[in-house]
Amino acid sequence: MPGRHLDDTWAAPIPIDVSKNVSWQKISVGIPGGRFGQSCTVFEDTLVLFGGINDNGIRQNDTWINKESNGNISSWQPLEVASSPCARGAHAGSYAGNGKVAIFGGIGSDGIRLDDTWVLDLSQKPLPAWHKINTTVSPPARSGHTLNWIGEQRMILFGGRGTRFEVLNDVWMLEIQGESGEWVELRACELHPKHEVPLPRAGHSATLIFGGRVLIYGGEDAKRGRKGDVWVLDPSAGIPVGHNISSDRIELNLKKNVVPGNKDRKFWKKLKQWGQVPCRRSFHGASSLPSGHGVLVFGGMIDGELMPTSSAGLAFNSDLFLLQLAP
Repeated sequence: MPGRHLDDTWAAPIPIDVSKNVSWQKISVGIPGGRFGQSCTVFEDTLVLFGGINDNGIRQNDTWINKESNGNISSWQPLEVASSPCARGAHAGSYAGNGKVAIFGGIGSDGIRLDDTWVLDLSQKPLPAWHKINTTVSPPARSGHTLNWIGEQRMILFGGRGTRFEVLNDVWMLEIQGESGEWVELRACELHPKHEVPLPRAGHSATLIFGGRVLIYGGEDAKRGRKGDVWVLDPSAGIPVGHNISSDRIELNLKKNVVPGNKDRKFWKKLKQWGQVPCRRSFHGASSLPSGHGVLVFGGMIDGELMPTSSAGLAFNSDLFLLQLAP
């Protein structure tokens, strides 16, 4: 049915030899209800889904879990929680360490972009609960951004679309400490004054790869022009905005034996692509291989046939690509 938000869940076991064909299997349909702009976070053997926008354009604030059983994806179950964030879609979610899940931002029921941070503690008794994390500073409100766990209780946020519909390319790090947290905006060290940076974007994918780095792929600009470039972000090569590493060194401890702003590491690096390069896309899915040396990219919005009622062509894609990364 054209225009209908999908309500199916599929899984594909990844073979040891990733060059072989992948076999998709439908796990469930109808539960949860069809939606888009939800977050779906994985940690250990559990998937946690939150929010999204349904067929009627109504934002949701329900929480669902799906636990792996004997190596197989099981059915979704609604998770009863003691408290919950307001309804939203186009937010970002991430594992937050210690059995917790974090979300940031998105678009609320009134259409206004949000700048709040919430953490779900699945171990809390008698019921799991979402807790709002109060921070002294916060990234500006946005949607269509990404949030990635990079180890311990730290996450990296990149890009998105702001309150004036502008697209962003700022980088923030969130560290959770108990019931509190701290946001710090990161930038490249002055030792790389001419370093390249990705253009602002929303609807991109961000995936944790080997070396504690984050791979950014695709997305779209302020005019919804889709992208197909690949960038690698190294958080350990960044320093907090407003600080000079030569005079005011801030120890972020992002990685052992790595000093933030290390001149031997680049905050941003653009990768060249070879082989069967996918067409430009946005709002696709991406996941890293267990080794961290490969990223799977699935689906998304691509350039399509120009429709009479739209200013730009749009089509949806169901191809699966593997980006293999050199050591």
